[in-house]
Amino acid sequence: YWIATGTVASLKMKKLVEIIGLLLVVSTSTSASWGIVATRLSRYAKLALLTGVMFTLKDAADRGRLNGTTFMQLNLLSSYVFGSMSAYLYQEAGSTITGLVGATAFFSVMTVFNAVVSLVLKRKKNGN
Repeated sequence: YWIATGTVASLKMKKLVEIIGLLLVVSTSTSASWGIVATRLSRYAKLALLTGVMFTLKDAADRGRLNGTTFMQLNLLSSYVFGSMSAYLYQEAGSTITGLVGATAFFSVMTVFNAVVSLVLKRKKNGN
């Protein structure tokens, strides 16, 4: 989880630098340019949220609390987000597997695996 958190945080910082660069260029431009800035801000907000989720999951893993329902749901949500991100990056890279595509695909598999393992352990504990 620590590596996933760091990866998402670095993507978030990269997006912030991109936004600052755009703001320096489009300060007097058309509304279409401001639309691009708004799109980048939306992507930044999503990365910021994912960073918080991954840090929460990292903390839960450190405390051995991943079997909680909330953390299972966060794992499944993170898996979906990373899977979508991987597919998008794969398409953007011209159907080439880059390091970032591989990392996001791995994080997707890791989080869904942890959710399934947590669910199985929780059911076994409850006798189902």
